[in-house]
Parts: sequence; structure tokens; C-alpha cells
Amino acid sequence: MTHTGPQLTSLDLVELLTPSRTKTLEYAVGFVAGGAYGLTSVIVGQPLDTVKTRMQARPDSVSSNTLRIGLDLARTQGLTGLYRGGVPVFLGGTLFRSAQFGVYELALAKLREHTPKYRLFGVFDWQVALAGAAGGVGRGVIEAPFDRIKVTRQVEQQWTLRTLFSGAGVTLWRNSALFCSFSIYRDTVVPLIPGGLSPFWMGALCSNLAWLTIWPLDVVKSQRQS
Repeated sequence: MTHTGPQLTSLDLVELLTPSRTKTLEYAVGFVAGGAYGLTSVIVGQPLDTVKTRMQARPDSVSSNTLRIGLDLARTQGLTGLYRGGVPVFLGGTLFRSAQFGVYELALAKLREHTPKYRLFGVFDWQVALAGAAGGVGRGVIEAPFDRIKVTRQVEQQWTLRTLFSGAGVTLWRNSALFCSFSIYRDTVVPLIPGGLSPFWMGALCSNLAWLTIWPLDVVKSQRQS
């Protein structure tokens, strides 16, 4: 006499496989969304970023103004000149932006679990600030070589594998301070606005405030990398 175990029906198999398929789909959607965001940021923002970098790092552009540099670049090199360095930003953007928020969420969860919650002066949440700094470091580790290539392309210099991480230290400091500032503004400023803000306007406001806060570090980074 033989004994057989419970038989799995096709419905049982579907139920067992569904969580795995759902997780895979979530990762795929996240990757595609990140790629789309990276491509959009390059199309919309790269010309302005190229002008910004040249003003920060090229001696012949330091005393000029944004409009003149942009027009001169468009006239002499066309769209190719304005979009210099866009490829590494597109290729690396999905990776380092995902790392930034992933490390932030993980660090904040661990801090909430193992350390006491406290707001400095009753306003600044130290856990949010520290998690933001950690997220910036996570992004900087991945972004540094991509950013080095981008900057050298924008200022029309050459890069080699030996100099790929030139300026990486400043990039880590810049990114750490940037995302720390962003996290603090998101935690403190947005709740003060009556009715709150949509995710789009929240991101726009906090990002601009964070960039204004760390702008000198960004100038140093561009000059160090070039």
C-alpha cells in the first residue's frame, strides 16, 4: 500500500508563485521608472548643468554669465556641447538615486529601532538628519566615478581609469550634506505649510533649499574633479 502526500493543484501553484512574481514586477517597474526619471532629468536639466559646471570649473567662464555661456556653447558646438556628460548621468542615475533612498530608509529604520527619538531645540530630528547623511554617502559611493566622467566631459578634459575617483571625497561630502539638508527640510519645513504639499512640490521645494544650502561644496567638487 502506498501513501502519497497532498497533491498541489494548479491554483495552489499560482498562489505560491504570485508573491515572487509580484516582487519581480515591483523591481522591474521601479527600475523602468528610475530609468525614465534619469532620461527625463538628462533631457530637461543637462544643458543647465553643463553651463553651471563650466561656470564653476573653467577659468574662461568664471566671470561670464549663464545666458552668454549657454548661447556661445550652442552656437559653437550645438546640442552636442550642451548635452556633454549626459550619458554617464543617465546610466548611473537609476543606481545612485535608488541607493540614496534605500540607504536612507534602512538607516532611519535602524535608528528608530535602536536609539531614542529626540528633536534638537524641539525642531530637528537627529535620526532623520543622520539617516539623510547616510543616504547621501550611499549615493556618493556609486555616483563619484559617473560624476567625474560627467564633469570632465562638460569642461572638455580627458579622464583615465587612474583618475576615475578624483574628487570622490568631496563628492561624498557634497552628497552627504545635500541629502541630509533635503531630509531635514522635508521633515521640518513641509509640515509648516497649511494644507501640505503634493509630492512634486515637496520635492521641488526641499531640493532647491538643499542645493542652496550646500552650493559652495558643489563649486569645490566641480573644481576638484576638473
